Amino acid sequence: MAIIGIDLGTTNSLVTVFQNGECVLIPNEYNEYLTPSIVNVSGSAVYVGRAAKERMITEPKNTARQFKRDMGSNERYILDRTGYSPEELSALILRKLKEDAERYLGEAVEEAVISVPAYFNDKQRYATKKAGELAGIKVERLVNEPSAAALLSKLNHVEDDGNYMVFDFGGGTLDISLVECFQNVVNVIAISGDNRLGGCDFDMAIANYFSEKNNLFFGNLEKQLQSSLLFQCEKIKWELSEKNMVSEVITLGEKQYSFDLSRETLVAVSNDIFKKIDRIIQRVLMDAQMEIGEITEVIMVGGSSKMPVVKQYVRYLLGTEVSILEEEPDTIVAKGVGIYAGIKERKTAIKDIVLTDICPFSLGVDVHNEKDSSNPLMSVIIGRNTPLPVAKRQTYYPTRDFQKTVNFEVYQGENYYAKDNLKLGSTKVEITPKPSTEEPIHVTFSYDINGILLVLIEVPSKEKTYEMVIAGRDNMSEEEKQRRIKELAKLQVASEDPENLLLIKRAMQIYEESTQEQQERIGELLTAFERSLSSNRFQYREAAKRILVNYLDAYQMHKDSLLENTFDTDWYQG
Repeated sequence: MAIIGIDLGTTNSLVTVFQNGECVLIPNEYNEYLTPSIVNVSGSAVYVGRAAKERMITEPKNTARQFKRDMGSNERYILDRTGYSPEELSALILRKLKEDAERYLGEAVEEAVISVPAYFNDKQRYATKKAGELAGIKVERLVNEPSAAALLSKLNHVEDDGNYMVFDFGGGTLDISLVECFQNVVNVIAISGDNRLGGCDFDMAIANYFSEKNNLFFGNLEKQLQSSLLFQCEKIKWELSEKNMVSEVITLGEKQYSFDLSRETLVAVSNDIFKKIDRIIQRVLMDAQMEIGEITEVIMVGGSSKMPVVKQYVRYLLGTEVSILEEEPDTIVAKGVGIYAGIKERKTAIKDIVLTDICPFSLGVDVHNEKDSSNPLMSVIIGRNTPLPVAKRQTYYPTRDFQKTVNFEVYQGENYYAKDNLKLGSTKVEITPKPSTEEPIHVTFSYDINGILLVLIEVPSKEKTYEMVIAGRDNMSEEEKQRRIKELAKLQVASEDPENLLLIKRAMQIYEESTQEQQERIGELLTAFERSLSSNRFQYREAAKRILVNYLDAYQMHKDSLLENTFDTDWYQG
């Protein structure tokens, strides 16, 4: 039974399958690959995709779009007097894609791999899995959208090893990843993004500019007129992809307005959008500790990346030509997800491909704030962009002497104060009342590629360990919980690789016996190697290691050669 790949997008969604050695896009009933992520409810009838999009103007109050932006929230969409959560609406899209796949394949589909924005947090990822469950699909694996794009690029286009920036700009989200491709590995180094920045923000910028020019206020317009205006602004946006200037007549109700817009004006009215793009690019470069000159190629992904003003701005920021792959940017992620589904099925053609991933947000616990005890700080245990799977441990101490209990709250996010991050769970542990400095508490986080976090809190004085599994859901059975605890417990707390320790020891031994000139060179190489060990970049680590090993080997060969030439065996008489 086939596993399908689904790109659940803010604007459009696609479904794929890996068969006969390649990823195949599956068409819907209109023989189109893009299914609009739009739902309309009219009485007992539910319309999904193109049929729902056609009702956006006539029935805007009963039509929902862009609900992906609200995944994991308490937002409710009222359609025909009934409330729906974002995941319930997403489930309708997924069910439609599942039906399209079953019709195409001629068999039932029970499992799917679904793409998500790299910057989706724990709640948003859980909401996506829940949407799959509501649609009758098993969703064991989520794949970050830029990672999926990089996977396809590596297989179909990227022949040389190198560092690639994946600029994934869709209708509602922007994700930027730095990916290292080498041999059969696609290694994600760093990601950054904004879950509320996408092509629809250009639509709103155009709508606000139009409203301002015509003495209107967008927020005061009736919902039907808002929907109609945004629809027409989206059309103008795409016309600007073909022309430098667009002249249109915009109809709002019974009134008509002449409206001119140039690419130059679009850039001016969208200034805030471009500033956000700049910040995200700078952040991902900083996280990866990478210079712009180290980027081999830029891969543009997502419908909004096709906009000439966007491509020109990225080219301006990076000072390089932007690579547009032969595939349509709209379909790159979907094909990448389909390839990953094939990897999951162990398809012969791609079973050896390795896709690594990283932790998109920092994970940690709250700690005492000496300046304001009512506002705890965030103590990071697993930092963002840490390769997965991973296990890390930190030791904490009670705030006060002779405490009897300590409450640990687990958070996800980058903010200084704990309360400003996403709370994932909490647990209270009993400790031995004694001076705080004499009561260590060890906290271990084990985080896997499926986004499941195991928290182990060890209290040595009590000889007791507290366990907490955070899987973004509260319906995990006890049997499943225990199974996951055993699996995650196999992850070892991150420590030095024994091979690396031996290499460092060897370098230090040779350092002691070498000349001052040789010591300076060994010191430089050893410093570079030790610095590389904290990097996510495989090639950087391997290059630093290879240079050090080659130097030590050359030194040893030269030394052995000298010994052979000077060593006299005649001294032994028997």
